Amino acid sequence: MKRILIICIILISFLFTGCSKIDKVTGELKKIEQALEQSSNNKQSEKITETNNIGSDSSRSGKSGKLSDTSAPKLPTSPTTSATTSESRSPTTTKPTTPTTTPTTTPATVPTTTPAPTTTPTTTLPKVEYWNQEKAAELANFMVTWGNWMNQKYYQYWQGNSVDLCGLMVPDDVMGDSRIWDIAYLGETITLKWSNNGVNNPGEYALVAIYSDAATQPADADKHVYLFTIKDGVPIVMITMQTQGIDNRLHFYETENYDLKVGFAAIVND
Repeated sequence: MKRILIICIILISFLFTGCSKIDKVTGELKKIEQALEQSSNNKQSEKITETNNIGSDSSRSGKSGKLSDTSAPKLPTSPTTSATTSESRSPTTTKPTTPTTTPTTTPATVPTTTPAPTTTPTTTLPKVEYWNQEKAAELANFMVTWGNWMNQKYYQYWQGNSVDLCGLMVPDDVMGDSRIWDIAYLGETITLKWSNNGVNNPGEYALVAIYSDAATQPADADKHVYLFTIKDGVPIVMITMQTQGIDNRLHFYETENYDLKVGFAAIVND
């Protein structure tokens, strides 16, 4: 490889210096070649001395070590400062971190008053039933017995099956949407509703039966119409013997017959 470089240098020198200076260049090249050979020989001798020092004893190795130390040039050592050495030399004082606690103020809770719900009171009908078919049959038997004792004969009536009371059909003409008269009890107009169990809205009358002897009485005799009602669980027997129109109302009042009142109350409360 060295020879190829030398040849290249010679050719380049030949081109630049010309043929007249070839001898001078050749001499210089020989000097360079001798210098290179001498340096290579020095390197080989250094290798030989190193191998000899490895196999020698401790005393000789100490001397050779000194020689090698003196012979080998020492490179200047530049102190390298790193971040780690500086940190090891100068202790870092870490400041204690005091937690910053921000006091949280709990807002005062204002008691909220929930307004009471405005509920319209609903009237619930009582679960107790004051009337049924058995009691209706008991009343029918009672009216037969009581009528015989009074020398009167009573029949039962209802809407669609009315009795003629001096030209007024009861109850069709005094009850329902097609009525022509109203019913008054103790001078006050009332509304009657048929009931199979004797229960109606609070304060209202539940009509459970109608009996009359108007169809069986002589023309010149008094005619009676009885309304058997229940108001808030209380049995009330209403009677009318009205024969003339007064104010387009059929007026009733409570019967004064003790046996009739007690007999109906006993059936209701049974």
